[in-house]
Amino acid sequence: MLELLNDVPVVPVEALCEIQCYPVCDTEIFDEFELRLDKALTKAEIEACGVVSIDDDISQDGSARYLFARAKDYLIYNGKLDSGHWLRPLVRDLNAEELTIECVNETHKAQFQGSWRWIDVRFCDYYRIKLGDEVVEISDDAFYLGHDYGEEAIVPKGDSSSQVLTQISSYRNEFDEYVQTSYEADCDAFVSFVVANTATNPAHALQRLLPDFCGCPSLYGKAFVLVLDEKGLVESVTGVLDNLDVIPV
Repeated sequence: MLELLNDVPVVPVEALCEIQCYPVCDTEIFDEFELRLDKALTKAEIEACGVVSIDDDISQDGSARYLFARAKDYLIYNGKLDSGHWLRPLVRDLNAEELTIECVNETHKAQFQGSWRWIDVRFCDYYRIKLGDEVVEISDDAFYLGHDYGEEAIVPKGDSSSQVLTQISSYRNEFDEYVQTSYEADCDAFVSFVVANTATNPAHALQRLLPDFCGCPSLYGKAFVLVLDEKGLVESVTGVLDNLDVIPV
């Protein structure tokens, strides 16, 4: 009997939500990002905020529309009111508008090879998301284009975290079980991957990527020369202070 709400001057809290944190592909595993409002809103309040609808599966369609709505502070309509409700004409359907994404000052593309997922990643200063006549610029949140739209991640210089992995995969196995160890391993590897691809000082990058050698006293006080091959793998290590021969790895 939803039609009984059609003339009520406020929208019930169950019909609207807002994006309060980073969008993810599985809210059962990761944090819920769409939260219900704490009060019913009038028409004037809704018009001041703006309300949109999004029908995207982040793992398939990407998170661009959600990040756009988050940047604009739009309310999200859940699509459960009667077709004759006064709110319906106010709802902007973002899926009906052409989506354009532009990387600004893109530097290069590299492939992340995790224990669970391999994916191409594009690095840039920031990116623009355009829907209709509106454009938002984002420099501090990476995002996933979606399996059906290139299956790439875009990482701007302001995001050095591994949070984009929560859009790429739920890390559930064939038994629908969350594999936390694989997720944590990929998170650590992705942070190192971002450092390796964004650091402007090679020595600084190497320092951040190397493990802790506190358990190897035979290495204390020694210096080495590392040679990497064209794929970025260690080709040889030369001990400098002890004048060791080249040691293949």
